[in-house]
Amino acid sequence: MYLGIDVGTTGTKTLLVNQSGEIVTSGYSAYPLLTSSGRIEQEPTSWKKAVINTVNKCLQSGRYNKDVRAIGFSFQSGTMLPVDKNYEALAPAVLWIDNTATNQSKELLKNYGQDFFYEKTGWRLSGSFNLAQIIKMQEERPKLFAETKYFAHVSDYLLSWFCGIPAVDYTAAGNSMIFNIKQKDWDQDLLNIAGIERENLGFPTTPGAYIGHLKPSIAEELKLNNDVKIFAGAQDQFCSALAIGAINKHDLLMSTGTSWVMMIVNDEILKESDTYPGFNNHLNDDLYVSYLYTPTGGSALNWFRQTFSPSSDNLVSYSEIDKLAVNSSIGSKGITFINRLAGTLYPSWEIEGSGSFVGIRLEHAYSDFARAVMEGVACEYAWMLESIENSYQKNLSNNMFALGGATRSNFWMQIVANICNKTLLISKQPDLAPLGAAILAAVGAGDFVSQQEALQVFAPEYRRIEPNPNELEAYREVYQNYKQIASSTTKL
Repeated sequence: MYLGIDVGTTGTKTLLVNQSGEIVTSGYSAYPLLTSSGRIEQEPTSWKKAVINTVNKCLQSGRYNKDVRAIGFSFQSGTMLPVDKNYEALAPAVLWIDNTATNQSKELLKNYGQDFFYEKTGWRLSGSFNLAQIIKMQEERPKLFAETKYFAHVSDYLLSWFCGIPAVDYTAAGNSMIFNIKQKDWDQDLLNIAGIERENLGFPTTPGAYIGHLKPSIAEELKLNNDVKIFAGAQDQFCSALAIGAINKHDLLMSTGTSWVMMIVNDEILKESDTYPGFNNHLNDDLYVSYLYTPTGGSALNWFRQTFSPSSDNLVSYSEIDKLAVNSSIGSKGITFINRLAGTLYPSWEIEGSGSFVGIRLEHAYSDFARAVMEGVACEYAWMLESIENSYQKNLSNNMFALGGATRSNFWMQIVANICNKTLLISKQPDLAPLGAAILAAVGAGDFVSQQEALQVFAPEYRRIEPNPNELEAYREVYQNYKQIASSTTKL
């Protein structure tokens, strides 16, 4: 049996999975975000407590403890915490969603230019990356900076605790703005800019690589054998992609959370100095991933729900919004919602951009606004897809794997399928990240020769949503209208 542990932003989910790919038990433990300091932080010891709690929940019957052979991890990435020589935290972790190092990133861009960072890391520099956060710490908290032995990620912090080896897989390291994705190593130029040494970071390794065995003290606390093998995991999005089967060249994955993420598997790094699509290493050494997202996906519908409901104590449910939106028509009876509530990142880059409803008239009803939000989010996503396909100058897969909260709405997913003109393969398994971590452990333990073979056993189940041929032309007009309106108000 295998344990897949997903240490996420708001909680940890652990699955106990057997060799037949069946989820035997699961456990979940939540933890809060800390914002009183003006930063978005988290107490790192809460991750350890959550891991212990969720593993114990999975094994509380006592029947399976001796059957666990291997453990794999899925991590939130981009989160950074200062630790001492023993990998004990010196301060709360600064989360990947914290963007308070904006001034530092602006100064870096002034001195070096965006292309300098993009060429090395595959990312456009912003104040949320570890590079800018470390410089901010050096400027504003010099005593903490001087005391810090390692600038740790969630991965090396927990792996050091588990088995004494501070390893950082390539996908996690790739979100630091200090990692060179071509060399698959910390970049010396970026280390110099950060004012740190290679020895101040965990050592990079392949996702799913063998790290070591459980420390006896941790094995006792988790009620596991000492010989349980520990394997490096991957960023949670990559583990989810593995579990759903999106690991082959030209595969597409749509992840519908607060933001809507697009991951595209390819065998080359396609860099654009005008639009800067994000890139990272793949789980497999010979592949890369284009990583794009629209900042407001699920959060746009949540904003609509919060704003248009009678009161905070009487929020309209998502299922009711779904039913009401069906009562409108394609094109929302003339309303266009420009999905820029938190700006836009690709193909245009306008962080200060704003959203809008266009075409409002007296005859419009709640249902029209609801549908307009759904169509606007889908149009913004389709624009990313069209732009990256044009950049590759090739058609990607006709299928698009889909996961996340919005996939519960067949109506919304049908809109996406029509506007993107892709068949959606929607996972029936909600806990994909820890399942992907368990698959990495199973392959690492030698029970399967490859991820592809493991997926034959851990076969994901889908429901399919095909583009409706009777609606494609009408939605094409909706999409073109969206682009025309958005282009008139956004610098491209």
